[in-house]
Amino acid sequence: TDLQLRVRQLIDQVEQITKEQNYQR
Repeated sequence: TDLQLRVRQLIDQVEQITKEQNYQR
């Protein structure tokens, strides 16, 4: 469904942000 797609996109964004933050440390 459209909702699943949106949730997955959001998760991907969060994962990328956390990865970048971890990399900066």
